[in-house]
Amino acid sequence: MVTYILAAQHGLGRHTDTLEKEDHHEYLKLTFIQAIVSTIGGMAFLKLSVGFSLLRLKVPTLYTRMLWSLIGKSPHLQ
Repeated sequence: MVTYILAAQHGLGRHTDTLEKEDHHEYLKLTFIQAIVSTIGGMAFLKLSVGFSLLRLKVPTLYTRMLWSLIGKSPHLQ
């Protein structure tokens, strides 16, 4: 969200041929950062969702501990 606000100050919503070279370069940098952040965030939430869905199944303790370690939380802190 912050990158969209910053990108708006550097040319978001304007035609490319009306931008100065420095503003266009900064705009491209900010949109690249936004793409990376949203991709990583989306993948993280997807993996958490799958992990928590698998935890709902009745599986052996070893698999439950492995899932909790992949999620990043100790099973003893529940």
